[in-house]
Amino acid sequence: MIRVAIAGQGRSGHPIHYGVLTNRFRDQFQVVAVADQIESRTREAADEVGAQTYTDYQSMISAGGFDLLVNALPPIHHASATVQALASGCHVVCEKPIAPTVADLDLMEKEAIKAGRHLIPVQNNRPQPFFRKIREVLDSGVLGKILLVQSYWGTFRRRWDWQVFQANHGGTMFNTGPHAIDHALMLFGDESEPEVFCRMDSNNPFGGDADDQCLITLFDRERRAPTVEVLISQYLAYSPNRYNICGTYGGLSGGETELHWKYFLPEEAPKQALWEKWSVDRAYPEETLPWREETWSPPTLNNMPAVGYTLQSFLSGVKLFYDNVYDVIVHGAEPEFTVAQSRRQLRIMEECLEQNPLPVKRDQPTR
Repeated sequence: MIRVAIAGQGRSGHPIHYGVLTNRFRDQFQVVAVADQIESRTREAADEVGAQTYTDYQSMISAGGFDLLVNALPPIHHASATVQALASGCHVVCEKPIAPTVADLDLMEKEAIKAGRHLIPVQNNRPQPFFRKIREVLDSGVLGKILLVQSYWGTFRRRWDWQVFQANHGGTMFNTGPHAIDHALMLFGDESEPEVFCRMDSNNPFGGDADDQCLITLFDRERRAPTVEVLISQYLAYSPNRYNICGTYGGLSGGETELHWKYFLPEEAPKQALWEKWSVDRAYPEETLPWREETWSPPTLNNMPAVGYTLQSFLSGVKLFYDNVYDVIVHGAEPEFTVAQSRRQLRIMEECLEQNPLPVKRDQPTR
């Protein structure tokens, strides 16, 4: 039994971490402490599971009595709380973005190595069934060489919460980017490091200076990897399919509840003679390809609800994440979600910020 303390009982700390751990992992994890500035949030955990409650994470970490800290605080506290917990001898699961900068993450990893404890970044959307199926289809080779991956994250949503301020590490890139960029890097591959092009905008209607639209392109000049385009936007009045993927033998389209892909086998396709000069009889090249089409929809999700608005994130993904966390801590398994992967994400995010130095509005209040 792993004793757990959760720092933060907000939009991720409560429905995602507290909810899944107390409902799906009663034999593996025990939530023994929670911290939040809002007393009514912590009272719920005290009444339901008898957890100790605190109004600040520092006091909870100092009190000890747990094996794993779930850091679900706002991003400005990710580094400080994680370092304190690791130094006290606890493992840490840290929400996204794991750190504001690569330098902060380096300090966190250094403390984890010194303490001999695990630092595990939260990536609950990588084990989502639909994304695992996408990777399976691409790895099968039926689509041929993958040339282009396009993904869209968002809806039309005006915001006026703490996420609209740069000082809080808010904005679409820090909020949704760790999910979208994690997917992008999985599909880009690790044979080369991607070059980055980014355009970010800040148009928050009620104030705030963080980005509310972010377009990121990852590319490889040698073309060994596909070009990957990611749009994260609060202005998608008509939401396109989550993914559109182009390959030399076909393509894939769809999202978390349904996928479609079509392809042909090269050996079954018509053989054509190349027109080396002009078109024949002023015609366009035309042919009928022997397309094969397949579809996928998720298996029964065992009444696991979904959270989020940029992606319908089924809590089954959170369960798969904590399956790995448990195996890593208890059985010494290899972590599926690593600091090295998060560092790669942060390098891309830092490049995006360098290309788009959004002005800081000094007259805007921050938390």
